[in-house]
Amino acid sequence: MLSGKPTYSIKSGPPAMAWVEYSQLVTRDWTALLDQGDVASEATFQSFLETHPCMVPGGQSMSGPSGHSAYPAALIAQPRLPGFMERIPDFLWIATDSLHIYPVLIEIESPSKKMFTRGGQPTADFTQAQTQLTHWKRWFSQPANHQIFKEHFCDFGHAKWRTLLPQYVLIYGRRSEIEARPELNSIRAHLSRTDEYYMTFDRLHPIRDHDQYMTTRVSNGRLEAISVPPTLELGPLLAHYRSHIFGKELAVRTSPYLSNERREFVAVRFKYWDDWAKNGERGMTNLGDRE
Repeated sequence: MLSGKPTYSIKSGPPAMAWVEYSQLVTRDWTALLDQGDVASEATFQSFLETHPCMVPGGQSMSGPSGHSAYPAALIAQPRLPGFMERIPDFLWIATDSLHIYPVLIEIESPSKKMFTRGGQPTADFTQAQTQLTHWKRWFSQPANHQIFKEHFCDFGHAKWRTLLPQYVLIYGRRSEIEARPELNSIRAHLSRTDEYYMTFDRLHPIRDHDQYMTTRVSNGRLEAISVPPTLELGPLLAHYRSHIFGKELAVRTSPYLSNERREFVAVRFKYWDDWAKNGERGMTNLGDRE
């Protein structure tokens, strides 16, 4: 039932971190991690990106921002495609627009891996990573799996009739390999296939449109929060999406760059907004209301 006035209240508390400050901190730490070279493991990069989902491309799809929020306002780490027994994606965004759902499946490899041999041929490591994308494409090529994907991951209105358009991202190697051998650029440009996007680790940067997204993992059939960015604000805009995520209160208490006061404020208010989203009486909402 829709009433003529807001059914929620905005509470004053310690402010969220400003985007400019956060993006500077993330860029600093990302640069330091890349500078470690072969010392940092692939798992270290996975952990960093889980902590800072603003660094992972695809939240508004890879083909152009739509103005719609990713579902469920979160990056999903290491999701398992139902019935798929091979290697799982490192990350998944569920980007949307008014007509489509864009599952953006992301594979990361070690930055130390080379894309080309000395003779200018794709390396075995690169071919293996590219083949992984092929396996996911094969799964999505089955029409029945489109509905399975929606039922497993997309608990939001009108998902059943939206068209599924999967996209595939491979994050691999360093820019320096191409810069050292400019003749490889033309070869590299022709390696990506339909709906595939390749980029080096150097291209990753904080994405302003991702400032409100946390990171989740599917556990025991439900989404569990594993990180909450310090820029996250609470309010009616994303409350319904976030109400599908469990463990937010614990995740925010371990998030970096946040003051203890802000951590505690967000942890408490998560429950308030979950209750409001599940109440059903939305009333009038001002989508600019944030706390």
